[in-house]
Amino acid sequence: MQTTKAEQDKRTKKIDIVRELGKKLVSGYYVPEDLLPSINELKEEFGVSLSVVREAFKVLYSKGLIESRQKRGTIVCRQTDWNLLDEDILQWYAEAERVPNYIIEDLFELRMILEPDVAKLASLNATPPQIRKIRKGFERMTQSVQDQNLEAYLESDVSFHVDLFHASNNIFLKQLSGTVKLILIIISLAQRSPLNPLEESLPLHKHVMDAVADGNPEKAQASMLLLLQSSKVLYKKIQK
Repeated sequence: MQTTKAEQDKRTKKIDIVRELGKKLVSGYYVPEDLLPSINELKEEFGVSLSVVREAFKVLYSKGLIESRQKRGTIVCRQTDWNLLDEDILQWYAEAERVPNYIIEDLFELRMILEPDVAKLASLNATPPQIRKIRKGFERMTQSVQDQNLEAYLESDVSFHVDLFHASNNIFLKQLSGTVKLILIIISLAQRSPLNPLEESLPLHKHVMDAVADGNPEKAQASMLLLLQSSKVLYKKIQK
């Protein structure tokens, strides 16, 4: 059945409300136990119907972000109750004006748990076309450094790491690639600074790439850990 224009408009407005409230939640504008504006207040703020606001709240409820309290209203849940790996939530972190430092720190820890073993698996399982794709990604990184193009560098860096997840040829890790891409974007945006010495990371990426191409699992694992440690040090330097 064809969707009417009115239904499309309603859906668009619902998505807009979910996105705006989601970004406020992840950026710390609202904190746990804060009371959200009432449905009527949000109806006026966004110029929509009550049903649209209710539908938006249902989405936020489903992600563990908010809950209804009797005699209080709708409050922000503790962050431990959030579905933090939900791709919408990660996207809101990527779009938020600020991301709390502890979130970036925890994402680095998650990467250091996962990515060294991903690189190890890629060195054992990558196909020739996958290795060529990783090499082409590194070539784009190299070109962006020569051009001193930070945006292009960060984009190619994200692709490099996502390609390694695919090259692991583990079906579960490949399924994580979309989530991992958003995590990498969040961290990359936090490193968007003139203080980012692009050329320093190239040899570290090359060591990972060469170890994967050579089928050397121990070197691939160790090289990725060193790369991530270096990236974390850079992040802390930029934040000072």
